[in-house]
Amino acid sequence: MKFCRFIAKDSSAPRFGILHGDAVAEIGAPPWAAAGRDKTGKSFELANVKLLAPVVPSKLSALAETTRLTPPNWQRCSQRAADISEAA
Repeated sequence: MKFCRFIAKDSSAPRFGILHGDAVAEIGAPPWAAAGRDKTGKSFELANVKLLAPVVPSKLSALAETTRLTPPNWQRCSQRAADISEAA
């Protein structure tokens, strides 16, 4: 079973579905929800939908710098953390 998120050509709202060969069966909720595997009865040909990323991004995390935390670097790292928190 392959879950997908898609936009049908007749709509601009993203939907969730189950991909079966060259067709997408719409489901009523995200696949991780309790009702996520209940089909709505609507089916779309794969050629008539635009597939999207499988999940809605909720946040972006990045690591600016990695420094080995050895005793000489502790003070420098804590000072940078203090500078960043003051700037925010």
